[in-house]
Amino acid sequence: MPLQLSYRPQTLDEFFGNEALKESLLSILGREDKPKTILFAGPSGCGKTTLARIVADTLGCSDMDLVEYNISNMRGIDTAREIIMACQYEPLYGDVKVIILNECHKSTNEFQNAMLEILEEPPKSVFFILCTTEPEKLLKTIKTRATTFNVTPLRKHDMINLINWVLDSEKVEITEKVKSSILFSADGCARKALVILDQIIDISNEEKQIEAIAENTPEETLVIELCRKIITREDALGNKWKDLSVMLKGMDQDAEGIRRAILGYLSAVLLNTTQSGKGKGASKVIEDEGRRIATIMAEFSNNYFDSGKAGLVTSCFLSTLV
Repeated sequence: MPLQLSYRPQTLDEFFGNEALKESLLSILGREDKPKTILFAGPSGCGKTTLARIVADTLGCSDMDLVEYNISNMRGIDTAREIIMACQYEPLYGDVKVIILNECHKSTNEFQNAMLEILEEPPKSVFFILCTTEPEKLLKTIKTRATTFNVTPLRKHDMINLINWVLDSEKVEITEKVKSSILFSADGCARKALVILDQIIDISNEEKQIEAIAENTPEETLVIELCRKIITREDALGNKWKDLSVMLKGMDQDAEGIRRAILGYLSAVLLNTTQSGKGKGASKVIEDEGRRIATIMAEFSNNYFDSGKAGLVTSCFLSTLV
């Protein structure tokens, strides 16, 4: 079984990272009057569906009473009617029925409008859990009906702990250089880290492991090219925004993931800004360049959970003015 499935968390204790979110979840799930609609928002692969299933289990939902919909495939009014009809029936094997709507931002306006009433006042035995990478595409009236949790990517130390835990369990060792390569490519995404680890875990040569990681994450090349263009100074022809806009038009990755990758790249550039020459004016040049990079970073400081790709485009444009 692939590592990302073998090591999928079954409880909140097994879920790495997002400690504050887990504490809040435990708090609301311990109440007698629990929220009937929960929304998990965050980048792809950060654990939204996993958390939804853990919540369902915590609520006492049996496997037979857990229903998952991939809204990217079933996004119209007929699906909404099917869900509303299913809510009329009592759970088969327990006290509650949980309906998980994955990729719910891909639903049509007709679907969302049809679901408003049932999301606000579902039957006593029914709970809804919505999962989305782009909450800005949901109707405001849906978001106000849900208790929302923003699921964030794993921090570096949590990613390291996850990888080491899996390696110890599998009784396998890899070098620190390979771990660093996985961390960079996964960019805080636990699922992606385990997918990459699964692909290289049986390769014994370090160099070949790193080559395999690079070959299986081609999207990283596009992001790196974007980062390099962002930090370049405007040329005499003023082509910087023209080049950036072409890159952005061809990008379909999660905007929030790209934002974090840009910040990671810029952080490395800023930290590695060192005096490259001697002389009275060298320190001033380095100070000015550091200030410029820091100012660019400020344009990417806010998340894109609400603005999506529009937020990324705006930040990239404003970076050209620095």
